[in-house]
Amino acid sequence: QASADPVQDKTQGQSVLEQALQEVIGRLCDKGEGSKQVTAREVLAGVEDVVLLHVESPESFFVMRTRDWKMADMMRMQMKRKWMEGGWGKVKVDDIAVLKDDDATEYHRVKVITIESDLAWVTYIDQGNNSQVPLTSLVCMSENLSTLPPMAHHCTLAGVSSEHEWNEEAARGVRLFSGKDVCKATVVGSRDCMGKNIMIVMFSKEEDQTDISLLDFLVFRALASREGQDLEGSSLPISFRSFLYLPLDRTVQEHLVKVVHVDTPDQMYINLVGENHSYIKYMENMMEEMQEEYSRHEADDQKVIYPYVGLVCAAQHAEDGKYHRAQVTELLQEEIMMVRVMLVDIGYCQVVHYNSLRRISDKFLVLPAMAIRVSLSGVRPVGEGWSDEAIKYVKEIVRTKMMRIKLEDMKTGMDECECKVVMYEDNCIQGVSINTMIVEKGYATALPELETEKSDGHPILDIDEENNLPQLQRPVMEAGSRFTCRVVSSSSPGNICLRRLVEEESFYQMSKELTRYHETHCSPALLRHWKEGDSCVVKTPGEGWVRARVDRMMEGGMVELLLHDHGSRFVGAVESLKPLPGEFCQVGPFCWTVELPNLVPAGGAKTWTGVACEKLQEILLEAGMEVDIELGRKLTDDSWEAVMFVKEKEEDSGPLDPEEFKYKSVGGMMIDLGLAIPSGKVEVKDDDDAKTNVKLEGMNNNIVLKEADTNEGKIGFNWLTAEMPSSMDFAGFVSHVDWDCNMYMSSIQDNQDNLRIIGSVLESKYSGSSPSPLDLLWCKGEACIAQFCLDNKWYRGEVLEVRDMGECLVKFVDYGSEELCKAENMRKGLFLTDIPVQCFTVQMDIDPITMKWEEGVLNFIHKTVVEQVLQVTIIQKKDVFPLVVRLVTKAGLDIGELLVKNGYARGRASVATQES
Repeated sequence: QASADPVQDKTQGQSVLEQALQEVIGRLCDKGEGSKQVTAREVLAGVEDVVLLHVESPESFFVMRTRDWKMADMMRMQMKRKWMEGGWGKVKVDDIAVLKDDDATEYHRVKVITIESDLAWVTYIDQGNNSQVPLTSLVCMSENLSTLPPMAHHCTLAGVSSEHEWNEEAARGVRLFSGKDVCKATVVGSRDCMGKNIMIVMFSKEEDQTDISLLDFLVFRALASREGQDLEGSSLPISFRSFLYLPLDRTVQEHLVKVVHVDTPDQMYINLVGENHSYIKYMENMMEEMQEEYSRHEADDQKVIYPYVGLVCAAQHAEDGKYHRAQVTELLQEEIMMVRVMLVDIGYCQVVHYNSLRRISDKFLVLPAMAIRVSLSGVRPVGEGWSDEAIKYVKEIVRTKMMRIKLEDMKTGMDECECKVVMYEDNCIQGVSINTMIVEKGYATALPELETEKSDGHPILDIDEENNLPQLQRPVMEAGSRFTCRVVSSSSPGNICLRRLVEEESFYQMSKELTRYHETHCSPALLRHWKEGDSCVVKTPGEGWVRARVDRMMEGGMVELLLHDHGSRFVGAVESLKPLPGEFCQVGPFCWTVELPNLVPAGGAKTWTGVACEKLQEILLEAGMEVDIELGRKLTDDSWEAVMFVKEKEEDSGPLDPEEFKYKSVGGMMIDLGLAIPSGKVEVKDDDDAKTNVKLEGMNNNIVLKEADTNEGKIGFNWLTAEMPSSMDFAGFVSHVDWDCNMYMSSIQDNQDNLRIIGSVLESKYSGSSPSPLDLLWCKGEACIAQFCLDNKWYRGEVLEVRDMGECLVKFVDYGSEELCKAENMRKGLFLTDIPVQCFTVQMDIDPITMKWEEGVLNFIHKTVVEQVLQVTIIQKKDVFPLVVRLVTKAGLDIGELLVKNGYARGRASVATQES
């Protein structure tokens, strides 16, 4: 017999868990004042993680909270000890007893209901079920254990239609849904049933990052019906998994594709082939891996428990029997447990039993859905719809074949993208299109926009009269003109490409407008007769859409181009050229080429050595790629001679003296280094007109300039306030979430191009630069240009705090984020001061559960929205920020509703109420 003295028990070495349980039991006993009745259970409330214990029907089942597991384990140890003390079978009706299972591994608290001979009917206090057990398996429980509240919570499923008598299949369905998984019970009310308080709960579990509803599961399997027979009452589960759908790149003139499925000429599905057939090879490898994974023995963990609309999964193709990536598009009401799925890589729809679907691994979601829907442009069916003969003909000539398409028009929406294309066989891009072929066969009628073709199979060329195209005219620049320039590129002292600093913002603005023009004008690129000297537009890998001039026609349909605004050359396919719109001919080229005069390579060589070219590049980089020039004579339409100078800080000036700079001739520096020698007579000029009184003393000279007003940030200057979005509905990009749940957002339509231009200008200005002494002195509220530590790129900013150790807290105004920056990574010279801040603050129509937002909730919001493209709807129009908005993900998930439903936030009062 164990001692009944608790002090003696402790001295015998009770475990820490047992001591903790004794303290809990002691407190409960004090409250119960010696009563041997079970203490009333703590009411199930809010949202709880639970496990299923016992099921009678969807209207009557028992759950345990996961946070009670530890208490249950400790209580089980105490019950085992009590049972081992003896007294088996010495119980009476209404006693609270310990029951040992037949397998001798589990102990339960039970209440004795009736006793018949050597058997007793008992109720399991912590599970909810009843059973008949041998009397000898029971031991009367101690008062301490008997007073602990029940662990089982009696529940009924919210929204389920009541049944007079439930069959066993419904109860089995609840058990199948829950299994041994942790589920979520959300209490929505309670009801009294024969003196017992039953909690009304919504019951769900997570599968593949999606909350699945028990009610939806039972209704889909016809095991229960929804209250009021509202078959449409179910809401789509909130899923965080989906396929990425990519539209055709409309900046590319033509695409090599494989036609994978044809429904009609208006609904065909293609796969992009990719460079060197890379996309097709990736698809083939993924398909092999899927067949290997799903052809193995069928495991229960691969089966789909509930096929909601939008579910991503794997499904067998009805024709070839292979597993393909799929998405559920419809649950068929007329056929129990049948669903319609779309095979996302081939565009094929089929109806299957849900039991044939398989869960899909994240590794198979990396590749975007490869099927892209297109329709043949410029054609329509002869009758009311496409005939079987027309569809069969198109299938025969295009299905599973490599084709080339030209994108004529594309309309995008939230749910679909409609692409109108002209389609050719891969090897016959100059031949008759599929569009024209079905017209000639009598299967379709041509619309006016269909490009007509000659009988010999060659498209009619769209040529302007005498092929006259607008040409760029370079502005007149006279010898002796002086400019401060950006070095765009430098290959040798005889080939340096420059752009005037005062024209940089105009250049970036023109580039932005040119890109926007070609992204919004999707007319097909028609064939032209190009000749040398023609101006055109071409898309390059590095610079995007640029203005160019045809310099040389090459073999194989290739052409060499001079990029007007970049000074470089580019070789591309002649069919990739597009006419230069007239509005982009009003401004001349932004770049021109100069060579350093009166210099020849050292050693009598005819060409510049690699060492000389590298040293020239080093000199220019040290000067921040900024030079001052004086134009000499004109050499060609695109090049001049120019004396070039770089600026160096005068080291002998005192700390209180004005900034002094020394200007050095680049040609003179090359001579001093022995990499060049002068040729002919060097002119000596006095620069009498210069405001800085600079004197040129020949090719090898040093010039001192005293600058009283350096290019510092303007005192008291503030960046222009962000502008309101141009639309009430737009695609937005969140860059930062602050502690008040303000989200810093940019509109893709209004701000994306500006951000790119700002980044390009600041990077070209400050990349590789060094701080001046004034760049190390800062005060609160000062505008700046600062380098972000993670990507080492330069951004517009504002100093929020000045701290010790030479650090400042900087707010990056175009993104809203804050970062500690070292003073040497900050600059006072401001650029793009006339462009407003490119992000603005928004808030969702929700408030925190408590007085302020909790860090965990903000972290969840940050992970959900930052660096994601969201559909934004302004729900409260006003003239100041933050705007009140609704945020929806690409998958259709409303972020605000998600937070409210999961207990992370509460909805605000209506806008009208607030305004009143």
